[in-house]
Amino acid sequence: PRWWTVIEGAEHRAGSQWAWNSQKELLAVVDQEQELRLMTSRGDVRYRVQLPKEGRTIFVGWEKSGAVLAAVQKLGGAFLWFPAKPEAVQQWEGMQFSSKLLKNAVLKRNAHFDTIFASWSPKGKLVLGLADGNFAVWDLASNETFMSRKHFAGKHKGAIAAGAWGPHSDMLALASAGQLKVSQPLVNASWENTAAKLALDSEDLVYQELRYSLSGDFLAAFAGSSIFRHLCLYRVTPMGKKGTESKLVPVGEAHPSTELGALQAMLWLENDILALCTSNGCIRLLKYDVHDGELREEQYQPCGDGVSDAAVLSSGHIVMVNNECACIFNPLLTVDPINLAMAELPKGARTGKIQSAEGFLLIAASDGSLLSLPLPKLESLDLSLITLISSAEDDVLPEATRIASGNTKPSQMGARSPSLLGEVTAADGATSTGLVSLKFTYSLQKGALAFINGHSELHVLVRKQGEGVFVSMLKSSLPSSQCIFLAWETVTEANLAFALRGHGVGLWQYGTDSEINMWSGMAYRNNVFSFSKDKKTFDPNWAAWSKAGQLALGLADGNFAVWDSVSSGISVSHKMGRHKSAITTGAWLSSLFAPALALASTSTIKVSQGFDTAEWGSTAMKLKLPKSKSRATSPRRSMTNLRSRADPEGLHFHALSFSPSGKYLAAIAAPTTDILQKVVIVYELQEQREAIVAIYEQPVDEDGTPYLIVWVQDDVLLVILQSAGSGAIKMLAPTKYRGSKRVWPPPSAPPPGRLVDASVLPNGLIAAAFASGGSGTLLLFSTSCPRVHLLSEMPTKEPLDVVLYGPAPDGSAVLGLSFASGGVEIGESEIESLQLRDRDLASPSPTSAESEPDAREDEEPVAGRRDETQPRRPPARGETRRRRSRRLRRLTCLSCARSRARSRARSR
Repeated sequence: PRWWTVIEGAEHRAGSQWAWNSQKELLAVVDQEQELRLMTSRGDVRYRVQLPKEGRTIFVGWEKSGAVLAAVQKLGGAFLWFPAKPEAVQQWEGMQFSSKLLKNAVLKRNAHFDTIFASWSPKGKLVLGLADGNFAVWDLASNETFMSRKHFAGKHKGAIAAGAWGPHSDMLALASAGQLKVSQPLVNASWENTAAKLALDSEDLVYQELRYSLSGDFLAAFAGSSIFRHLCLYRVTPMGKKGTESKLVPVGEAHPSTELGALQAMLWLENDILALCTSNGCIRLLKYDVHDGELREEQYQPCGDGVSDAAVLSSGHIVMVNNECACIFNPLLTVDPINLAMAELPKGARTGKIQSAEGFLLIAASDGSLLSLPLPKLESLDLSLITLISSAEDDVLPEATRIASGNTKPSQMGARSPSLLGEVTAADGATSTGLVSLKFTYSLQKGALAFINGHSELHVLVRKQGEGVFVSMLKSSLPSSQCIFLAWETVTEANLAFALRGHGVGLWQYGTDSEINMWSGMAYRNNVFSFSKDKKTFDPNWAAWSKAGQLALGLADGNFAVWDSVSSGISVSHKMGRHKSAITTGAWLSSLFAPALALASTSTIKVSQGFDTAEWGSTAMKLKLPKSKSRATSPRRSMTNLRSRADPEGLHFHALSFSPSGKYLAAIAAPTTDILQKVVIVYELQEQREAIVAIYEQPVDEDGTPYLIVWVQDDVLLVILQSAGSGAIKMLAPTKYRGSKRVWPPPSAPPPGRLVDASVLPNGLIAAAFASGGSGTLLLFSTSCPRVHLLSEMPTKEPLDVVLYGPAPDGSAVLGLSFASGGVEIGESEIESLQLRDRDLASPSPTSAESEPDAREDEEPVAGRRDETQPRRPPARGETRRRRSRRLRRLTCLSCARSRARSRARSR
């Protein structure tokens, strides 16, 4: 194609604001000299308007029909230019636009409006977001003005930096640094119950861009730092009798990674499907299924690296641009993208924002030039045919283009043994006694090892780079008590926390001369002695750091407390958040947009999205077990086989684990009459985390009792089992009702002893320590659902604890191992990528010895699966509609079969 340079590059044109209107066939451009030029697609200037030179233009945009152009300056207000009267400009004045049309020469700044954001609605409403948290709306049709400062109850706490109009121009979403609010400003003047907020308060972490879906039922948001931004998908649910209020419910997230690159553009398609375009040339299609509560994903890579922006063409194709080409992608067929060579850019220049027009594409460059690329004639696509199939039905995606998403591309540690970074022996103080075991933790960022030995002494040592030895930094005697928790915080790893039963929590800051501070309830004490008898004992039962650097404590009296290492703020339980019995375990859901904390006590689980009284009051959930025993065999049945007749609600929780999306919560539980009879239960969080329902129960297992549970995907749970002389690894697919599979050990190779401890990284790397006859064995596995692969086997002394840390920024993982006879070893190994496909849990396993599945399964595999050895074929046109019909037929047959089974059960 023949390129056309619309605007030549120049120093004063770099960073220009521009917008094209197809109705008027005019291009509006404002450069750094604040000159507004109206020109044709060939670059011929038709009109010029000089805006106040001392201002800085932040927005240039056309009303959809082209009736008016808005140019907005940060400290200069808004200016309207009408093609019907090109010789004059209408300027914003106070609470409304001036009724007079001013000549160019008399335009002046209006410094009262410090504007940060501006946007047109589809029906001609212009919104301005101000630095003081207020906003203003001007309606072209009625010439009326709405000011939140005068008419609206409440405002944002910070400057409004982003916003989006709904498709019907009635809903308005506005975002400040860490808050997102939705309202109908011209109907319902209130922000009540509409707020969503980011989990972390930071000057660099802000909302950057918002976009409503074509139906208005979903809202996509970009948020993050100036370089790395994240995506959150919200469902917009109406509230109130009239439906004039809406509530935002987060239903999915996407984050930048080395595989995807940076998130560059989000484009809404038909059927509420979001196309997420990344700098590595990937397109991820996302759709939230309201009925199944599932976020469905498909991912393709039609383009190369360096993508700067993307847009949807009028034909329905998606175009992505980098410095080498413009790539046109068909979201229906998903194969054979069209690549158009990019015009040669000046040295150092790179592509930027793009905008599609009828028959050509406008592409801005960093040097201030603007290029026009003629587009080939494309067949119009019916995007309403696009349907994303759930993972259980996915059998026709093209193998060559599909990329595993989330944690489906596992990583592995090299098959060789980890290299030793350093060790601390029993002679150095790393000892255990019969009553108190050795506890340790390691900091990747600081290279610091901390441990509490059997004599209740805290040691902190730092590793000398290149020498492999640890040098003592701190040694302190602690009260003689059981240590239930010892870990570095996860943000800067500068704060060390430990919890002692009956004595509270100790905090120490790395790199300072400060002493250990004991957290005694709501205040600190700079000594480590127990409380006096007139004070309430601060007895922690459970503790954990979140990825945001918040330390949560569950106490023996049912209370809880949270300490923020960034702000040093403390939050405590109130009436609605307090448990009636001791908190035994908990779990953090680490999320930028929708964090959660789950705490469990006897027969009670409570989940909160925050720590204020109101938030606990609306999100607290208590698990109620039925009084009568049910005959149901469905995975959604209640825990009838765990209930004691004397105490029908006696359920003791040992561990909790959130799925990556936060939709599911897995638990290891046992009846209070026999707390060693552990089983795995999976709960689904419903109604915006205000209800919890048990959807799966793994019965008592002959391979052992559950010891550790970790989600490796949002629908695959890894369960590590422990028995008197053995151990095993199983995988569950609780949402697919397929039972469990024992993925290790194979029948022909028994485990090397009794499982002592295990640790799992988010990328699926597993370390398992076994003991046998005074010696031990350390096994390393990688996870590739539905299998695990044995990477290495190392003989050791009799192990006590094993912990994995990482992966580190340099691509390495660190393993810590303590021993029953005393001592701690820290080793490191590089992590390499495993190029294995993501298979379904019921797919046939390979013939390799380490991954041969056990013939004993809780349920038989699903029949009728396609042979995975055959190559996949791309879907033909209209095939997505046939997929939907097949799925409806399957669901109908399944419903009829269940009805017949219930009828036979009642007749018997």
